[in-house]
Amino acid sequence: MYTHLAPVYDALMRPAASPAAWAGFVLAHCENALGRKPQTLCDAACGTGLIALEAAKRGISAIGADNSPAMLTVAADKARKAMVNVPFICQPLQKLELHKPADAVTCACDGVNYLLTENDLESFFESAYNALNDGGVLVFDISTSHKLKNVLGNNTFFVDDESNESASYVWEGQFDNANQTLQIDLTLFIKNNDNLYTKHHEHHTQKAWSPEQIKSKLSYAGFVLHSEFGDDFVAPPTLESLRHHFIAKKPEDQT
Repeated sequence: MYTHLAPVYDALMRPAASPAAWAGFVLAHCENALGRKPQTLCDAACGTGLIALEAAKRGISAIGADNSPAMLTVAADKARKAMVNVPFICQPLQKLELHKPADAVTCACDGVNYLLTENDLESFFESAYNALNDGGVLVFDISTSHKLKNVLGNNTFFVDDESNESASYVWEGQFDNANQTLQIDLTLFIKNNDNLYTKHHEHHTQKAWSPEQIKSKLSYAGFVLHSEFGDDFVAPPTLESLRHHFIAKKPEDQT
């Protein structure tokens, strides 16, 4: 996954808000939950480095982790061009491990939906817990069951942005009710140096996690839920929300 998509990901998968604003929402919730600006942050499933780079620009010592070497290559190139020092490491969510614990761990834009089993979900929350300082904060989101089943499931999307001639794609989704997973077939058309387009295929699988499952696994890992938000980072989630944001805290040392 993301091997062919990585070089054109930022152009094709733009968030509703500007990239800086999107990252700013996440960082604002880190600061709000901590009660101060985080000094250190790890962006897990960092993709092309959106949050890690924005954090570094704001004076936070940031690191990015992702399981896709192709996405990390793009992220590292963006860091060099932005002249910010952000190390990137190749790690899956289930085995997140830092040299030193951080004040905040973030995981945005569906990263948790790629965890397909309860063991995977538990492993991520446990590894995030261990990667945090006492009192640290975990900020992440999921695409909701409503979005995966009723919006993306059994649907086809075609994106051919006239302002972006480098790539276009056909996105086909099939929702599996038995496993509560969305099977995604992505066909990419990427422009070459000779102005011809090469066709590529990728297959993605995302899991529809319920809020109850998420909260149960957070508690099991030792986290305390701080707050929840829907699509706009402001209002509580509803049954019609497409994205559900969770902010959880690692308790302060009780010894």
